[in-house]
Amino acid sequence: MNLNLIRVWGGALTERPEFYEACDKYGLLVFQDMWGSGDANGRWEDKTKLDDQKGRRKYPDDHDLYLRSVEDQVKMLRNYASLAIWCGGNEITQPDDILAAVRDTILPKLDNTRWFVDFSNSLDMGKNDKGINGDGPYGIQPLSYFWATKTYPFNSEVGSVGVGDIESLKRIIPEANLIAPEYNPVTRREKVDSVWKYHTYIGYENYVNKYGKVKDVRDWAEKAQLVNYDQYRALMEGFSSHMWDWYTGTIIWKTQNPWSAMRGQMYDYYLDPNACLYGLHSGSEPVHIMYNPVDSAVSIVNNTFSKLKNVTATVKIYTISGDAKLVTRLAKELPASGVTNLLSIRRK
Repeated sequence: MNLNLIRVWGGALTERPEFYEACDKYGLLVFQDMWGSGDANGRWEDKTKLDDQKGRRKYPDDHDLYLRSVEDQVKMLRNYASLAIWCGGNEITQPDDILAAVRDTILPKLDNTRWFVDFSNSLDMGKNDKGINGDGPYGIQPLSYFWATKTYPFNSEVGSVGVGDIESLKRIIPEANLIAPEYNPVTRREKVDSVWKYHTYIGYENYVNKYGKVKDVRDWAEKAQLVNYDQYRALMEGFSSHMWDWYTGTIIWKTQNPWSAMRGQMYDYYLDPNACLYGLHSGSEPVHIMYNPVDSAVSIVNNTFSKLKNVTATVKIYTISGDAKLVTRLAKELPASGVTNLLSIRRK
């Protein structure tokens, strides 16, 4: 997918040694959450919980045991070169006494070379020009959104759709429920089977229909792959076009689901890839030529650390019937970690 960092959240799971050894080998950085990261610790008000939100903010019950566990976690992982960032919690800080102990005592003593962020969308890395932090979006977007709308400097979670092809759908959806979603242009809502909803289908709206009237669920799934590809290619192109201007990085939420879900995934529970993976692979290329749907500009991003000389860019326009027309062929010098504008192909 041409991604270079993976966040280990999973309710603060610590992966097996083989995972970190593989990250060391292949040069994949690790953003590692600590044990207390989760959704039961007062992040949201939940009337179904035995304890109220204020009480859950004090979790875990035994703070001393928790801190000893953090010490073990740090000792266990600190010698892996891939470990880049320690994270205190998911979308919320740990209790004050735990945060202070981790930040001021444990990490300075046991691992003083890594960056520690107090929570996953910390103001230290995610505060925008309005002084607020956050993440997303998570649903399907017009392709222009990724180029024109500024989110957060380091966006710790951003994602979109992720339905697989027909073979993937058959593995998780009973035959009686293999019914293609139907979009109503009047209400701007989709009619979706209940089993699809159970598997966290989040909606393709009218984007599939733009490729022609849907014949059946197989046809719908094939056309959805075109949408998948464009969504994630445009997402990474839009972020890359503003790298070091608006952004310092972004994390895709998520590359894979631990169950048979239908959103935010590059491959399904059975490891079957869908077109989201290939869209990411294209949009995240170290050296990538791209088209801005907002202003019709063509540019090249160089995400490597080396200046590149005499890079040839060929720009073509394709007709609706697939015939290619050469616009220009240019040789350019590309600065390291930068974007070079080539030309605009806006029609007058």
